[in-house]
Amino acid sequence: MTTTLVTVTYGKRLELLRQCLDSGFREGCERAVVVNNGSKELIAECTARVFGDRVQVISLPKNSGSANGFAVGIEAALEAGAEHILLLDDDNVLHAGTLAALQKAHGQAVMETPVDNLIVVGMRKEHQQLNSAEVVSGKQTTLRCNAFLCFHLADAPAKLWRRMRRKSGTDARQDRIPWRIERVVAPYGGMYFHRSLIARHGVPDRRLVLYGDDYEFSHRVTRAGGKIWLITTATLADLENSWNLRSRYGSGLEALLCGDSDVRAYYNCRNFTYFEKRDMTTSPAVRRLNRRICLMVIWLLAIRHRAGERRRLLLRSIADAEHERLGVNPNFPLP
Repeated sequence: MTTTLVTVTYGKRLELLRQCLDSGFREGCERAVVVNNGSKELIAECTARVFGDRVQVISLPKNSGSANGFAVGIEAALEAGAEHILLLDDDNVLHAGTLAALQKAHGQAVMETPVDNLIVVGMRKEHQQLNSAEVVSGKQTTLRCNAFLCFHLADAPAKLWRRMRRKSGTDARQDRIPWRIERVVAPYGGMYFHRSLIARHGVPDRRLVLYGDDYEFSHRVTRAGGKIWLITTATLADLENSWNLRSRYGSGLEALLCGDSDVRAYYNCRNFTYFEKRDMTTSPAVRRLNRRICLMVIWLLAIRHRAGERRRLLLRSIADAEHERLGVNPNFPLP
């Protein structure tokens, strides 16, 4: 069972990339494909010096975003004959035994689910992928139909209760977590699948550029009746914290309003709005209600945080999403 690691890098992240690749090869990946998304660092020369010909570097003239980067990397891996693919962010490091745990879980899951409709993914504790309070019988609902920017009025009491439990230190104990948990979507970091999955579902949607492209890509599987399993025994770490971790700001909406990057806030808000409207709407009336309340909450939070300019940016991104104005926005070029 051969595995090819695919990752995308940009900017000045060579040292992070080196650690990512080192962990992948240490865990048993045979090859790696690195997409250099416009970085001026000597990626090809440095990876060749450290890892030899096990790494294929594809250099793009400018940063084209994660969606195109991973699409290019996956296509190159398949062209080179990859059997199984492991996607990692360039700052992900696999813990000992993670690849073996993913391979074993995938091998067990194909007894239940066709291999071209199956994803297993490792757990990144730093991102709190797993909220044990949400787990019931091995399932975790990360998205709700008819929500707006992940806001759904029906979730408000439960979210308030969970926040109170976290503050009081009475959240569910980690030893209650099952070894695998069913997911609706998954992030790129730690995603493992067979090459036939791409033949069936295609590569990430390049028009999404950055943020939400991993959710749209992985949701194709569950929308088609397939399975995504979060493997809690397959862990990996982020060497760099995400810009919009909810634990830093208190909520996802506050992260959008207070995060330190207009570019990231724009694409995050635009793409999730587009994804929710296109793929997660079963009742337009309920979504309109959640939209109205969510925009009111954003207005109140913007007043609280003195983030009026960021609020206006989010409103522009929502309008672009709802009119399907996708791709790179020239007003928000990627660094």
